[in-house]
Amino acid sequence: MKVNAQKIFQELVSYVEFPMVIYINQTGKIIAKNRSAEFVIGKECRNVKELFGNEVKLRFQRVIKEQVKQIFYNVKIKQDKQTIEVDVQINAFAFENQHVMVCIFEQSYKMMYDKYMSLLVPRVFYKTRDSIFRMANRQFLQDNNIGVSSGFTNEDITAEEIASYMSSVEADILTNKKADYNSIHKIRTKGGKEYFITLNRIPVLGRDGEALGIFGCYNILLNRDEYKGLFDATLRQKQLMSRIISGLGSFVVSWIMQEGWPIEYVSSNFNELGYAMHEIYDGVMHWARIIHPMDFERIEKELEMCMDAQTHELPTLMYRIRKGNGRYVWIEDKTYSLLMEGNTYLREGMFRILPEECYKELEKKFERGVENESHSETIWKTGNRRRN
Repeated sequence: MKVNAQKIFQELVSYVEFPMVIYINQTGKIIAKNRSAEFVIGKECRNVKELFGNEVKLRFQRVIKEQVKQIFYNVKIKQDKQTIEVDVQINAFAFENQHVMVCIFEQSYKMMYDKYMSLLVPRVFYKTRDSIFRMANRQFLQDNNIGVSSGFTNEDITAEEIASYMSSVEADILTNKKADYNSIHKIRTKGGKEYFITLNRIPVLGRDGEALGIFGCYNILLNRDEYKGLFDATLRQKQLMSRIISGLGSFVVSWIMQEGWPIEYVSSNFNELGYAMHEIYDGVMHWARIIHPMDFERIEKELEMCMDAQTHELPTLMYRIRKGNGRYVWIEDKTYSLLMEGNTYLREGMFRILPEECYKELEKKFERGVENESHSETIWKTGNRRRN
């Protein structure tokens, strides 16, 4: 693929907010990626061989062989010095003697392919110069109530006047070999469904500079009901998780591994520790500042060792934090993930407060300089035995 053709793909993905990578299947060379993708996989990544293992790439071949549109969940990819999990949607279309792979992905914990969240996923398609669709992703097919993944035209999915207008614009794109970005259109399907979209389309140029087809993507401009549905679903999920976490007597916290460890998120029951939620999200509170001074260096060392070694065994830490009333309590803090977010790490974990009967034993243990060990079961049993 010529450099000019690659530049057109790169320009298109720059208009897409969702993480997107486009690469050549036969070589693995990445020909386009947007900022959102760089935020997840890193700016220096040039080939998908740096991301996916061979077994993952073999799974992706089914998309080409069977012409299916598939989402792969919890795919492990290499990100800088660590491995993270992403949910990946793979789409492919033939280009000269190669296959262009359109990879739309997001970190698995964001659940972007759930029912309501999928409204945010870009709809992608490729059509030949004779206006026949040869590739469309799952969300595109669902929007337009299409049961086949290729071989249809504008006239098969939209009202006649809209199909005619779309075809005339696409003819201009092919003739003039110029892209069309951020155009807003009203779509009315054959079934009477109406919605607005922001649409981006580029001509796909062959080696001789001839326009072979059009690659495009669009996002739905959500109406009030759709925004409400997305918000309500997210709110219900958050409330459910909060009830479960609170019922377990645990607290969730994530912080950014920068100076002071700014708090990124805490569960809603965190106010039970005597802190106002607005203080947390206004940036007043930093996690490092509520850790006992005698414990901080030890905890920092543990996490730095974990990041440097890229171990899959994340630490369970025991240390003191200061409550809102100034009193210190011992906690057992289980690290569930250390994610690379941009140029820094995001640490996510869940902690619970240990029984007061264990405090003297813990003080003696760590004053001797003993490294963190996961023996909380013994501590809990000791505390409960003394309490009874």
